Amino acid sequence: MHGAACWLDKAQSWLSDPCSFPTARGLQNHANSLQAALMGGTTMVMALVLPEQHCSLLDAYENCRALTDANAVLHEVRSEMETLVREHGVNSFQMFMAYKDTMMLRDSELYQTLQTCKDIGAVARVHAENGELVAEGAKEALDLGISGPEGIEISRPEELESEATHRAVTIPNK
Repeated sequence: MHGAACWLDKAQSWLSDPCSFPTARGLQNHANSLQAALMGGTTMVMALVLPEQHCSLLDAYENCRALTDANAVLHEVRSEMETLVREHGVNSFQMFMAYKDTMMLRDSELYQTLQTCKDIGAVARVHAENGELVAEGAKEALDLGISGPEGIEISRPEELESEATHRAVTIPNK
């Protein structure tokens, strides 16, 4: 589907998805828009499958379904967290504000996960670092030819941890 993006138009309360407009580009993706729906901004997500020229309806449907199902995990994660707490005795969940492009949660995701922990009585553990700026600092260290542990000071100044810690304790009170 050409790496299509999605966006949420709050004023109109509709979600433009990659199935409807496969060449659309925006800041949001389908997962982000579904997260907005989970937070209560959008109450329904309804895809309109518009096949590209020379694409069968069935192929267009299958492409759309594969794309949206892969990203529609928010309710599953919350449900799985509840199950882990209630049925398996898990009492805490670790979240990362660091490790960009792997484990880092965006602030909205952190907020949702913290809310879920609160709702189900789980302890929230947060690795607080400004992942975006740490990634930039790591690039700077590598540009200087520093690839060992001595690059920690360059890539992770304590101010970034302080800033992220402040965000981590402020976000739940939005």
